[in-house]
Amino acid sequence: MTSIDDLFDEIQRQVDSAPIPACQVAVGHSGAIVAFHSFGQASNSSRFSIFSTTKPIVASMIWLLIGRGELAASDQIGQYIPELTTADLGQVTLEQVMLHIGGFPNALMPEAEGSQAAFRRARFATWSAEWPAGTRFEYHSDSAHWVLADLIERVTGLDFRDAIAQQVCAPLGIERSLGIALSNQQDICELVPMSAEAQTDSLLRYNNPQVRVAGNPGGGGIMTAANLALFYQGVLHNPGELWNAEVLNDARTN
Repeated sequence: MTSIDDLFDEIQRQVDSAPIPACQVAVGHSGAIVAFHSFGQASNSSRFSIFSTTKPIVASMIWLLIGRGELAASDQIGQYIPELTTADLGQVTLEQVMLHIGGFPNALMPEAEGSQAAFRRARFATWSAEWPAGTRFEYHSDSAHWVLADLIERVTGLDFRDAIAQQVCAPLGIERSLGIALSNQQDICELVPMSAEAQTDSLLRYNNPQVRVAGNPGGGGIMTAANLALFYQGVLHNPGELWNAEVLNDARTN
């Protein structure tokens, strides 16, 4: 039977034999971290870019707001973000945004604009529908979660990065994951390209300190493996009934 030590040994062999400068692994069970180890240049305090695993963390803030009755999955996003009405996207529902069927997968939002509400909303007004919402699935790599970020700000009155830190991360006992201040970036592991085919421009931009400050809600999260595992343990076990049980069940299964 394979053990966690066998996994760690294999990771160590990979780090020793391949150009992998750092790696970190955490295993959660029953609401706690039961194994956590770092390899190569990383220590257990090192943090990594978590790319699109940022998305469920941002979505989980929306679950909170739905559970409180402050949002509904059937709400049209134009009710809250009038700039998207100008962009012909006002009829798209919150649920369609969260399921990647909203119809604007390639809408652009540079981090420098998305991180500031006024510029973000001005950019929204330039977007347009690529196909009717609900008619097809296409992964929205960044665009959908900039909409979720703006919804969080409109409903809570808080910066979306602060709202997530205070209302999701803190109750789960994990560190701030989005919008990392320049003074708090010293232990973040740098990304390195692993192949000639790597999307260096789109991925390595997360080495830019200002991009880390911006906190792209579609892929800009920064965490240890242990904190990421604790987030998913939270989703599995809902400590302190952080989320409404019915909403959480829908999020797990929809």
